[in-house]
Amino acid sequence: MGKYFKTSDEFYKVMVPFFEKLLNEKHDESKFSEFKGTLQLSVTDPDANLVIKCEGDTKQVIGGYSDLKGEVLLKMRGDSVHRLLLGNMVLRDASMSREIIARGPLEDLKKLSSIFLEASDSYKQHLMNIEHAEHIKE
Repeated sequence: MGKYFKTSDEFYKVMVPFFEKLLNEKHDESKFSEFKGTLQLSVTDPDANLVIKCEGDTKQVIGGYSDLKGEVLLKMRGDSVHRLLLGNMVLRDASMSREIIARGPLEDLKKLSSIFLEASDSYKQHLMNIEHAEHIKE
C-alpha cells in the first residue's frame, strides 16, 4: 500500500481527471500538445494502468487495463507518479536510479520530462480542487 494512494480506485480518481485536464488545455497552456503518441503508466502499489493517447485530434485517457499499449512506457510505484507530478522528482534522474523504468524513444522521454515538470503547478491546483491538499506536502 502506497503513502498517497491506498487503492487503484483512489489512484484513478486523482489521475484520470488530472490528465484529462492537461490534454484539454489550450495549446499555449500545456506542453502536452508537443507529445504525439501513446504513453502508458504501469503502476504498482497500488496496481493500476493509465494510457494517455495523443494522436492527431484523438486525445484520450484510459484508466484501467487496456489492450492499447504505449510507445512510451513508464513503470513506477503510485507514490512515484505523485512525486513526479509534484515536481519533487525528475524523470531522467529517477530512470537512472531505476525508481522509474522508462522505455521508448529518447526524444519522447525528454518531452515527457519537461511536461511533468511543467505540470507541477496544475497538479497542485488539482489536488486542492479535489480536497487532497494534504498530499501536496511531502
